[in-house]
Amino acid sequence: MIGVYHKIFLPNYGVFDEYRYFRAGTETPVYRIEDINVGVNICEYISYPGGPAKYQAIAGAEIILNIHDSQYHMGKAHLR
Repeated sequence: MIGVYHKIFLPNYGVFDEYRYFRAGTETPVYRIEDINVGVNICEYISYPGGPAKYQAIAGAEIILNIHDSQYHMGKAHLR
């Protein structure tokens, strides 16, 4: 294991009630994997213009890995 990432923005709408079960994280870490700086973030973050990916890129991330369970389809970002 290289590190642990805690979601910063916890969804609290519709079927989501994450504030009930979790505490929001405060860091946007960048991990060094072999010779590549990697930022990892979770779920809707990829849609947030000022979200964690922006700060990971500023911190030197060369790749942003977004873990998300939504099915891929064209125009998803526009729908959000």
